Amino acid sequence: MAGSPPGRFVVVDVETTGFGTSDRVVEVAAILVDWRTGREVEVLHTLLDPGRPVGATHVHGITDAMVRGAPRFSKVAPELRQLLGSAPVVAHNIAFDRRMLTQEFRRIRSTWPPTEEHCTYGLTGQKLAVACAERGIALDGHHRALADARATAELFRVVTR
Repeated sequence: MAGSPPGRFVVVDVETTGFGTSDRVVEVAAILVDWRTGREVEVLHTLLDPGRPVGATHVHGITDAMVRGAPRFSKVAPELRQLLGSAPVVAHNIAFDRRMLTQEFRRIRSTWPPTEEHCTYGLTGQKLAVACAERGIALDGHHRALADARATAELFRVVTR
């Protein structure tokens, strides 16, 4: 990473019904983190009702019953957009998370906020579980948005020190 690390950054992770343009986000986590201390300053985490079957339960463990009664993306979008626009955004495979969230924002006639982005996959060249294991970072609940976001936050701090 060029220059000095940011004072704060936002880690984002999503779980989805699949990978296509018609697929939907079923869980989102966004965490504003203090780079120096690793302290979570603000956390947004929720399951989302995709308005269709959740699809990849075998990957993320999220079931249709779990999202029944959860908010639609449009309800959390304003808070999520504000959080994403508050600091550089970090994700493990930022291209995927940005693409899926951009699709959701477009559906409600909004946009992914322009921001500086960092990708821990690009920094490590490793899948999240491997990158974390090699660096002694706990990854409990892999393929759930909050667990992956927390592990990605620590991974980013470790690889940018």
